[in-house]
Amino acid sequence: MSDFKLTDEQQYAKECAANGETFVMDAVAGSGKTSTAREMCKVLEGRGLYLVYNSSAAADAKKSFPRGVKVSTTSALAWNRYPEYQDRMRPGSPRVRAKDTAALVGLTQPIQLGGSIVISPISVASMALETIQKFCYSADIRISEKHTPPAPAGLEMLQEDLIRSEVAAWARKIWVDAIKVDSKHRFTFDYAFKLMVMSPPDLGYDTVIIDEAQDSNWATLHLLKAQVNSQLIAVGDPAQQLYSWRGASDIMGEFGGKRLPLSKSFRFGERIAEEANKWLEHTQTPIRVTGNEQMDSIVTDRPLQSVDAVLCRSNAAVMERAIEEMESGKKVAIVGGTQALVTLARAAGDLMEGKKTTHPELSAFTDWGDLMAFTQEPGGGDLKALVQLINTHKVSGVLKACNRLVAETPQEAKYQRRTFVSPDVVISTAHKSKGREWMNVEIGDDFKEPEDVEDPMGISRPEPGPIGRHNAMLHYVSVTRPRRQLNRGSLSWIDRRKPVDKLKKAVL
Repeated sequence: MSDFKLTDEQQYAKECAANGETFVMDAVAGSGKTSTAREMCKVLEGRGLYLVYNSSAAADAKKSFPRGVKVSTTSALAWNRYPEYQDRMRPGSPRVRAKDTAALVGLTQPIQLGGSIVISPISVASMALETIQKFCYSADIRISEKHTPPAPAGLEMLQEDLIRSEVAAWARKIWVDAIKVDSKHRFTFDYAFKLMVMSPPDLGYDTVIIDEAQDSNWATLHLLKAQVNSQLIAVGDPAQQLYSWRGASDIMGEFGGKRLPLSKSFRFGERIAEEANKWLEHTQTPIRVTGNEQMDSIVTDRPLQSVDAVLCRSNAAVMERAIEEMESGKKVAIVGGTQALVTLARAAGDLMEGKKTTHPELSAFTDWGDLMAFTQEPGGGDLKALVQLINTHKVSGVLKACNRLVAETPQEAKYQRRTFVSPDVVISTAHKSKGREWMNVEIGDDFKEPEDVEDPMGISRPEPGPIGRHNAMLHYVSVTRPRRQLNRGSLSWIDRRKPVDKLKKAVL
């Protein structure tokens, strides 16, 4: 950033940082927020802390940020604060499986939900661990039913209430045992951070800057708000909040102070910016993007001659496209690996053999036919892609395809102890593409347009179904990954839609 002139927006943010102001910086996709944060850190007085989302971002920032600024993740803060738990948190420490957790707390009996529906002790323990995870993301001091994960698909309301109550009770017991220093229970960085947040310390920094603030959680906000003597700066894009399902919340509006925009993207040109703005109008945020006038980006509905990355909605669709590309002779990499899909495929295999599975998403089904029937019911649509994938390629075919994939990067290949072979194409879910960019991107075919909403009285014509805030954000992230060319694929239907507010005005 120091090699060229800052934009007016970047310069103003730097001046506010130098003046000791607390403020929020709304940074659109590709707007150089990390570079801007580095420039702000150069003018800070006193000790500064730059909080980033993961260890990879921390490693990159440490190479270029001023020495007077501490670069850290929240996990690293917790690690340093609780050395007595480090043996249980460090990589390579013994894994504690759900069945081990169940045994440790004496969870030996299944939960009867009526009829043939029985939730095994292992499934209850697994859901209890998820409950603890959500509790760790919150600012709450007690585990309750609101922290429990969604009940297995196919249950009635009373059955859902029962399983939530049971799971919350077991989660409280596990948590009390887990935070004992000599416990044999699972203990993670999130557990340690939660302990720190429950009695938040003064971190001792004059300025704290948090990156990706839109995907931080209430626990993080609670810690930051406890820094009453610190200048606080939140940096992020409120239209890229994709992880609310795991406790993330757009905490940017909770900081107070000014809200400064970084509205120009250096990643792509005006044409992709225009496409991004179509989705931003549906996100219920004030964010809008201006493209880089020096870049000639292309948006098309026609096949691209060269595709570097394909983005899909679901993991099953990612695998389907990967198989298709490998059958055409291409070397394919999948962002984030395939462990989640392998586990799900094996669980599907259990159901096909008439066995119960402990997988949280499928544990309520008695067999494969039961799952297939559920996909035809309201609420079962998200499992259709999985059923189609398994029915087409079988479990063995999916597992073989996973083994044929190549690593995306040399570092990933080294971790897998494999020789690195450069992929011809990278395939990713839209969620995992966040923070990434490629030259030419194609949108997959599983982003479905919401169905029209019928007038119950039959008087007026059907109205377009709402896109939904989360979907609009996910689609905004998807179309802003390319630098050069975007094939809109199954997101081209945006041209037929109007933002909710404009739609209401049109109807009135």
